Amino acid sequence: MGRAGEWRAVARRPSAVLYLAAVAVLPWVWIVPFPVAREQAQWGDLFVALAATAWLVEQRRLGRRPRFRAPHAALALYLGASGASLLVSPARHRGVLLLLGMAGLAVLFFLTSELTQDVVVRAALTRVVVVTAFLIGAAAGVGLVLHFAGRPTLLIGTYGELEVSTRYARVQAGFYNSSLLASFCTFASAVLAGGAADVSTRWRRAAQVVLFLVVLATFSRAIIGFVVAAALRVGAGCRRGRVAAAGVCLAGVAAVVFLTVASVTLDPSRPGSFSIGSEPSGRRQTAVASARTLQAHPWLGKGLGSFPGGWDGRVGQAHLTPLEVAAVQGPVALLALAAMIVVLWRPRARPTDMATWSALAGMAVDALAMDVHRFRHVWILLGMADAGRRPDEPGNW
Repeated sequence: MGRAGEWRAVARRPSAVLYLAAVAVLPWVWIVPFPVAREQAQWGDLFVALAATAWLVEQRRLGRRPRFRAPHAALALYLGASGASLLVSPARHRGVLLLLGMAGLAVLFFLTSELTQDVVVRAALTRVVVVTAFLIGAAAGVGLVLHFAGRPTLLIGTYGELEVSTRYARVQAGFYNSSLLASFCTFASAVLAGGAADVSTRWRRAAQVVLFLVVLATFSRAIIGFVVAAALRVGAGCRRGRVAAAGVCLAGVAAVVFLTVASVTLDPSRPGSFSIGSEPSGRRQTAVASARTLQAHPWLGKGLGSFPGGWDGRVGQAHLTPLEVAAVQGPVALLALAAMIVVLWRPRARPTDMATWSALAGMAVDALAMDVHRFRHVWILLGMADAGRRPDEPGNW
């Protein structure tokens, strides 16, 4: 099927068109902000809701009914435990908005699972991500040019825990922070690596180079997850490669843990400025505070919408996904999320889709330094993993 025929096939499915639109707008959060609940919602959520509605209409016309499967059971338990935590939440209004957002993530997972099984939709998704990669690269380049010309923009993020310097800047493009941009690039790289054969290899490789350069320009911990994902993909073909990839994974985990525990001071433009302070780092403080929160609320957590951690007298997230989920939504929610990964892994098709699962491994490394469980692209990856189950496994309908 030619490219024109591919797009005509997609256009005949309104659910697929709306789903691809949702993916296309993911990286442009602040450029056209959502008018309400900006912390929890963005325009992509509206497209997901419309895509789900269109999908249900399409399935009703075909006379098909949904089938309840193990991933859905784990997801229902996760949402149920998170909803139960609202009973004790000191920030119930914010918690309700977050729960609605989590329901949207569940819908995004389901749509991805269904739609990306279609090779035509998967090819269209790859093309959308190719274009997105170049647009992100252009936004990052424009941001850097304006920054060094003395014109600050939201295309450039804050320095965070790094030393402020006029010699470098941390790009964030259309996101609200650099780490989220780097994490999205790990997802986009996986889509390109597992893309359909009829999508130009040359363009996919060029887009991979752009994503790599953008990730480096974020100067974030998520660079480690990107490298881990790439190493797993490259090393999957032979035993020696798998051993090397395992070494990269272990080194990545060690690096993230070190950067969390140690109070590191660094100006990336001057590597010799690296030093380790005697005071506990902010991330270490917030992790310890979150662990104490879990100890104080061992059943339902502190409650959805609350902040479990803090540092230097301020409140914040744990910046460690398993601890964040357990301390806020309760240990049952964490177990349900872990169970979901297991029930997606066990029935996977062979050979394993390394593009998707390597990216999920990279996200797992990121999860040691960030709260990734609400990232929309993580749930797209989970849906792609579900779409890659064995052919003899039952479908969703």
